Amino acid sequence: MESNDKTTEETEGMEMEQDLDMEQSFESLFESSMQELNVGDVVRGTIVQVNDDNVVVDVGYKSEGVIPLAEFKDEHGKIDVKVGDEIDVLFERRENDSGLIGLSKEKADRQKIWGSLEEGAVVEGKIVGRIKGGLTVDIGINAFLPGSQVDLRPVRNLEKLLDTPRDGALLRYALGTAYLQAGRAEPALAQLREALARDPSYSAAWKALGNALVEAGREAEALETWRRGIAAAREKGDRQAEKEMTVFARRLEKRLGGAG
Repeated sequence: MESNDKTTEETEGMEMEQDLDMEQSFESLFESSMQELNVGDVVRGTIVQVNDDNVVVDVGYKSEGVIPLAEFKDEHGKIDVKVGDEIDVLFERRENDSGLIGLSKEKADRQKIWGSLEEGAVVEGKIVGRIKGGLTVDIGINAFLPGSQVDLRPVRNLEKLLDTPRDGALLRYALGTAYLQAGRAEPALAQLREALARDPSYSAAWKALGNALVEAGREAEALETWRRGIAAAREKGDRQAEKEMTVFARRLEKRLGGAG
């Protein structure tokens, strides 16, 4: 009898070990199938739930992520999103107290826009807002366009330009100054040079290009750029831009002379 009991115990023990091994193997297989994510990665996800104030997205990670519903608004403030939609999202943070990861659709969209601009893609923007000193141009991200640079002549009623598509030199200038304000000199240089390729008389672009070159540590090029800009401004009759670039050029000449 004792032998039978011992055999039963051994059999049950072996079954428990097998069950444990199977469970551990399943967990290992499950974890190996999960996508490895690092903060800042942009990945493809599928919407699995739409709530009143957020959207739940599955990105193939061990936990699902949430995105505020407000990030799905279009330019008219409408939200068109449903379960099953696939979207690109940026991985912001690992699990919170609720076991959900942090995701952002807006930041993924913004990163794609910046990337395409750095590759020299041609984009079109739409003027969507009036702010102090100028206008906001929507190119997927917001770029600032100074009111003084909207046209060769002063535009008294900037509101009339709202919802107007813009491209060409003016938009390139807006993108270049946006990059410059963000401390990204190299993409600023590319956009401002493109602006001048489209309109060599664009005084503000000459001035901004010189500033970008100084930020990039290329002061000799900046000096030559401002000299060319002074000539362009003089030919166009833009006395203000001519005066400003003359001051910039003289200061830089002194600095370079002192360094020499």
